[in-house]
Amino acid sequence: MSRSPASRWASRFKVNGKEADVLTPPVQSPAKLKSLFDVDQALHELSWVRHEQRKIDAAIQQEIDKLKGERQSKYQVMINGSESSLAERQSSLQQSLTTWCNHYLDGHLETEPKKRLDLPHGRVGQRTLPLAIECSEGVKPKDVFDKLDRKCGFREKINEIAAKVIGRFTLGMFVEFKPALSMVGLRNAFKAQRVDEKTLNTFGLSVRKESEEIFFDSAEYQTDANSPG
Repeated sequence: MSRSPASRWASRFKVNGKEADVLTPPVQSPAKLKSLFDVDQALHELSWVRHEQRKIDAAIQQEIDKLKGERQSKYQVMINGSESSLAERQSSLQQSLTTWCNHYLDGHLETEPKKRLDLPHGRVGQRTLPLAIECSEGVKPKDVFDKLDRKCGFREKINEIAAKVIGRFTLGMFVEFKPALSMVGLRNAFKAQRVDEKTLNTFGLSVRKESEEIFFDSAEYQTDANSPG
């Protein structure tokens, strides 16, 4: 890896028998800190060390990205006289499998209780995605609970109960309150018609109806000596 251009204090030395860039920090704090000045020097040096580490990490990532791109472009797949990258061919095969499953899979599964076809090099099939309650796009569980709290005042009621039990102190003095949404409970309430979809939407929740999903899994490929490393 090349030397960082911003390292003005870099010099070349042998480290453990290997040539390396040895950086000299702009300040060097003492091994044992005795004063606020020493503490500030240590913070100054720590800031520099972290800065240099970030530059090295960025340079390493650039080298990795470059090597990855070179390696990927080195290997091409020849299909019907046309070249494509491995990533492009993978995407094409997945699209072909998806199209076939959408058009023809049902006919092959009519007599298959497991709703899948096991083939020599993998399997294709359908699986049922159960009804579920989910946070709507861009909504976090905390956002949902905050809306519920503004509507119902959960935190206030819990503090009222706690105050009756432990006197003038509030629960927040002793316990960090971290509520969690029960998606299973919400699903059960929806299925029992105790809450409707419109109400769930009001609080940033959505209903994912039960549906069938196609899937395909290729078997692990058995490599040989002619495969690229």
